[in-house]
Amino acid sequence: MRHTMVTTVRGSFSDEEMAFRSASTVQESAESFRMTGDLTIRGTTRPVELHLDCLGSVVGPFG
Repeated sequence: MRHTMVTTVRGSFSDEEMAFRSASTVQESAESFRMTGDLTIRGTTRPVELHLDCLGSVVGPFG
């Protein structure tokens, strides 16, 4: 089983062979965002642009 970490504040995630580090996030509409950053897969890093849609939010059991 792979370990995956997701951080929404910085817009990053990583596991054993893949990592993403965000450089900027732009809100395009009320529920749409564009995030740019560097995606590294197996030691090769490339710039990427992600288009994100907010589908809702949830409050966790600890608030």
